[in-house]
Amino acid sequence: MLLTKKRVIPISLLRLITTTFFHPSEIWKAIELNKRKTTFLFLLICFFVSIPYFISGLSQFSLMANDMERIESHLPAFIIEDGQIIFEEPLDKAIVAKTDFVNLIIDTNDQYEDRLEQKDIQNTPINLLFSKEHVSFYATGIPITFAYTDLNGLTDNFLRTILLQFSNTTVVLILTMIVFSFITGTFEAVFHLFYFTLLANLLSAFMKVRLPFSINWKMIMLASAVPFLLFSVMNSFSIQPGGQTYILLTIVLYMYYKGVKSYLKNIT
Repeated sequence: MLLTKKRVIPISLLRLITTTFFHPSEIWKAIELNKRKTTFLFLLICFFVSIPYFISGLSQFSLMANDMERIESHLPAFIIEDGQIIFEEPLDKAIVAKTDFVNLIIDTNDQYEDRLEQKDIQNTPINLLFSKEHVSFYATGIPITFAYTDLNGLTDNFLRTILLQFSNTTVVLILTMIVFSFITGTFEAVFHLFYFTLLANLLSAFMKVRLPFSINWKMIMLASAVPFLLFSVMNSFSIQPGGQTYILLTIVLYMYYKGVKSYLKNIT
């Protein structure tokens, strides 16, 4: 059976989203959405999906900033001269400061066990290691090493400035996080919408209704908008139900089924 268009009175998109969530039989009205409203609906869903990524990223950055401050408090005063690191107060033992994101290891006298040092580097994303002849920066286990002979004139003040810079949340940082969160959310939204639409095509075929992919895409987007928002809010508060994708799929396909069934009743 070929689905024909039915005349629909223009309606606000946001109102349509909320109405169809409580009355899934109205989902069929998505077939009348123009390109502008369809694009807006897609971007709105991407925004919903990106919310948990942004909140998680902001939380992780805050934790990392706190760790950076803790590391800075353990950094002794020093200066590098003539290819050697000279501390304001001689070190009697190695300095090892550990946090969830950052480790600081100052072991210029080879007093800290290599086994423990390697374990710390493997278990922590960022590591700053001062040895007898060089300083190494480890990011996810990948080292970048600088010999002291190349760092003459460097003092602890330079490192303190860098470490404390993470505690400053700038507009540029926020905008960058928003952009990356939205891009990530867009990829996830496209994956779910495409997956759901493919299943909707199979469901429509089972119902003996020939629906173009573009129509199914609109109906699936309309059906999934509020569920995406609800799950995004829960995920933002670290509430992640088991089998979340399948729960979302069940809700969306149920609403889609009710919408198609209602439309068929109206045209027969």
